[in-house]
Amino acid sequence: MEDVPSTRGPPDQRQPPKESEGGPGTVGGISRDALSTVRTGEGARARLLFRNKESHVTRTKNNQCFSSETPAVGQVSHLTPSQASVLNRPVDQFVDFKLGACLALFLTAYCVQPLLVDALKFEGAASTSTCLYLIPHFLGMLCVIFTPNASRCSKAATACFQGPARRPLLQVRSLNLNLRAWRKAFFVAAIDLLHQLAEKAGLVLCGSGAYVLVSSSSIVWIAVLSAIMLQRHISVLQWLSLCLVCLGVSMKAFELTFELDNEECLGVFVTLIASVLQGLTFVVNESIMKSTAEPVTGPALVFMMGTICSSVLLAWTCVWTVPNFQILIADRVHERGGDPRRIALILLGLFCSGAVHSSTLWYIVKRLGAVTTGVLKGAKTASVFLLGHIFFCHLQPSQCLTPVKSMSAAVCIAGVVLYYLVTSWIPVESASTKASVGESGPNREK
Repeated sequence: MEDVPSTRGPPDQRQPPKESEGGPGTVGGISRDALSTVRTGEGARARLLFRNKESHVTRTKNNQCFSSETPAVGQVSHLTPSQASVLNRPVDQFVDFKLGACLALFLTAYCVQPLLVDALKFEGAASTSTCLYLIPHFLGMLCVIFTPNASRCSKAATACFQGPARRPLLQVRSLNLNLRAWRKAFFVAAIDLLHQLAEKAGLVLCGSGAYVLVSSSSIVWIAVLSAIMLQRHISVLQWLSLCLVCLGVSMKAFELTFELDNEECLGVFVTLIASVLQGLTFVVNESIMKSTAEPVTGPALVFMMGTICSSVLLAWTCVWTVPNFQILIADRVHERGGDPRRIALILLGLFCSGAVHSSTLWYIVKRLGAVTTGVLKGAKTASVFLLGHIFFCHLQPSQCLTPVKSMSAAVCIAGVVLYYLVTSWIPVESASTKASVGESGPNREK
C-alpha cells in the first residue's frame, strides 16, 4: 500500500498534498478553485449566521421601537401595531416635535442668560470694560459644530426596520466653509458684536427703566427691516400683536422717574442704536440662510460668528483685562464678597446657555422667520421679570415684582400668543385656498 503524506502534525513537518490523477491544479480530484469557493462559501455562511445572531441580541438589548424581527418586503401586512403607527405617522409630527423642542430650549437659555449676568454682577465680576460675560456666550457658539446632523424625518420610520444604527450622540458637522462665507460671517459678526457692546453700555449709562423702554423697540425694528429687506408682508393683526409686545415691555418704565441729563441721553441714544443693530442682525441672518445664491447654512454661520467674536474678545482680554485684572476684577470681587467657585459656575452656565441658544436660534430663524424670533424677546422679558423677583428681590429692590410689572408681563404674553395664532393661521388659510381653487378648477373640468 502506497504511503500517503500526512498534512497534520507540527508546521515544520507538514507536507503539501500531492496532486492526484485529475491533473495539475487539482487536489483529490477537485480543482483548487472549486475547493476555495466551497471554503469561502462555508465561511461566509458562518459569518452571516453569527452576524444575524449578534444583530438579534443587540436589538433585544437596545429595546428598539419595533420587535427584533425585521419585516421583509411583501410582509408589511404582518406589521405590529407599533410599527404600523409609525409608518402611518405624518412627517410633520416629527418636524413639529423638533421645532417645539428647539423653542423650549431656546427660551430656557434666553431667560437664563440675563439672570446669570445679574448673578455675576452681584459677585463683583461683571465690569463692563472687561466684557467677561460675553466671552462664554461667543465660545458657546462654537459648540454648534458638535451638534448632530439634521436627519430627514422621512427616514425615521424606515430606520427602525433596519436595525440599530450605532452612531455617536454627537458628531462633527461638515460645514463646507469658504472665503465668501467667511466674508458674510464677518459682516454679521461685526453687527452682532457692536449690538452686544452697545446694549450693555446703554444699560449702564441710562439705567434699567430707560433701557427697557428703548430696547423694546427692537421687535418693531425687526418687523420694519423684514418688510424692507426681505419684502415680507406683515398683516394688521401681526402689527397689533407687535404693538402689544412693545406696550407690555414698556409698561415697566411707567413707574420709574426719569432725570434726563447728558449721561442718560447718551445712554438712550446708544440703546436705540443697539436695538436697530439687533433687528438688523436677525434680518441679515435670515437673508443669508435663505439666499438662493450660495446660501450659508445656519450652523456654519453661527460657528463663524462665534470664532470671529470670541477671537476679538479674547484679544481684548489679553490687551486690557489681564494687565488690569487686580483693579477690574480681583478688588471688586473682594468688595462684594464674591466666591471664585461661584463665579466659575456662573461662567460655565453662561457657556452652556450660549451653546444651547446658538444651536437652536438658527433653526428657529429659518423655520419661523426673524419677526417670530424677535417676539420671543417679549416672552423672555416677562419671564425675567418673574425670575428676577424670585432670585434677586432681596439683593436689589428694583428687581421686585410690582403690579405694574405684573400687568406688563400679562400684556406681553398676550401679544406673543396673538402673534403665534395669527402667524400659524396665515399658511393654513393660503393652503386651504389653494386646495379649494384646485378642486373647483381642474377637477370640475374633468
